[in-house]
Amino acid sequence: MRTAPMLMSVAALGFAAAANGSPNKSPTVSQVLAMPVNPRPFHVRNWHAVTLGYLDTIFNDTLKGPLLPAIRWPATARYAPFLPSYLGGGGPEAINYIAAIVSGRLAGLHMSHFQGHDLLSYVPLYYNSAAGVFANNPNSTVPTSFWYELLPNILAFQMYALGGSTNSQLAVQKRIADQWYRVSEILTTAHDPNADFNYTGFNFTTMTPLDNHQWKEPDGAAGVAWIEFMAWRKFHKTKYLHCAIRCVNFLAERKLTDDPLYETLLPYGALAAARLNAQAGTHFNIAKLVNWCFTPGYNGAARPGWGVLNESAGQLSMAGLVGSSTDTHGYAFAMNTFEWAGALTPIARYDSRYAAPLGRWLLNLASNARLFYSNSMPATNQDCYHWCSRNDPHAYLPYEGLRLHPRGNSNGPSPFATGDAMGGGGPSNLCLYGGSHVGILAAIVHRTNVRKILRLNLLGTDYHHGKAYPTNLYFNPYALTKAVRIKFGAGIYSLYDTVSHHFIARNISGSTTVRVQPQHAVVLVTIPAKQRLDVHDGRLMAGDTVVDWHYRNF
Repeated sequence: MRTAPMLMSVAALGFAAAANGSPNKSPTVSQVLAMPVNPRPFHVRNWHAVTLGYLDTIFNDTLKGPLLPAIRWPATARYAPFLPSYLGGGGPEAINYIAAIVSGRLAGLHMSHFQGHDLLSYVPLYYNSAAGVFANNPNSTVPTSFWYELLPNILAFQMYALGGSTNSQLAVQKRIADQWYRVSEILTTAHDPNADFNYTGFNFTTMTPLDNHQWKEPDGAAGVAWIEFMAWRKFHKTKYLHCAIRCVNFLAERKLTDDPLYETLLPYGALAAARLNAQAGTHFNIAKLVNWCFTPGYNGAARPGWGVLNESAGQLSMAGLVGSSTDTHGYAFAMNTFEWAGALTPIARYDSRYAAPLGRWLLNLASNARLFYSNSMPATNQDCYHWCSRNDPHAYLPYEGLRLHPRGNSNGPSPFATGDAMGGGGPSNLCLYGGSHVGILAAIVHRTNVRKILRLNLLGTDYHHGKAYPTNLYFNPYALTKAVRIKFGAGIYSLYDTVSHHFIARNISGSTTVRVQPQHAVVLVTIPAKQRLDVHDGRLMAGDTVVDWHYRNF
């Protein structure tokens, strides 16, 4: 029998049986069950084309017009390009600039010769060598909060995973992992083996936690867990694995009412937990973490009201978008929506019981995310329509968010595409720090021959996944069985469904048709037909590659 690389058991690492017992055998994501199973109206933009158009727009310094060009290139390489957070103001920020590079790479671009510039050459300017981590603001070392401190480093790891293996790049990744490992050690008390992230952020100058006495961001543990897990996959050092487990344990051991979600990090903890279960033999309760990501929290939550929305506005729906359910009765954000998709989608690869709920959610998200853009909203339902109609006719630049009602006007048009910048005197609410994450949908969302059945690429944002065969999720929202056309490259293949744990087609070439039952999902792995199959430690293997992480274990 063959063993896939990087498979370890918790016992072998000296850990006790993992937190919270066995995974829930019938996971329910209640917030998804409340979403339309068959969204109407339905329209999925070509997210790959949107990504290319967006990048062409924001990095093009020859554009003419009000607030254009968006970017200002520095006179010398000592300074970062000024890419504003909003069109016309704010910034620069790593969560904008590095995210744009990640989006480009997810869309198949190299980004080293884009619009006549080497965009990668400016990335080190966001790296604080004294602190050993990436900073959101290249000109400031003032600590802010966990999500502003961690997301730039998460994005850097993603960027390097998509192409970055020079010695200096490897050294930077290792330093980042080591520094956050140190943070977890500093936050660990003698009475609790898990790091305590009940703080606002961390000060790398004093190497002490930050508490602003206004809010706490316990989901900082989720961001650290993901980074340390990535470092384990990259560098194979068990200390990183230990740290990832400790951080997920901190989340998993919280009371159900103590929802740790604050901004963008918790989904990365849910994915880290799912991968730890599959790749390191833990038994984290994924249902608890996933439901925290989706269900807006109540009193006791780190940020009450935040999660995935279900609100409807007239004939339109905000279902599947991410933000606050209480701010103006619903305020979804483009960046959070894109980030949620990137972090949570791969969970279906490591725990196929989540295929149907994730497929249903992504169907709503992939359609309703169009409402962040000017061409999907009436002129009266957005606050920068005239600029967009003249200067962005293809609607590549999104608004920061989508409110159920305009701020201060509960009787106004609904929903309303807007943002926060203009309320503070900014020139526009068109949001680059959100739009720069759109490449996530380009990597994941693809159309099929059936209008409302999408091909969702589970490998697209599954960074450092190791050897893997093409793996795609298909969810059927219809009341009838539908036949989906599956195409192959040259060669002979077999199709394995990780949901049913069975082969559904063998020895086929060219293309085939797969019947998907009503309101069910399949996760199809395309395997070269001649590969030898083995079962090892509950995993179905094809050669040295895992096909099914939980082969008939559930």
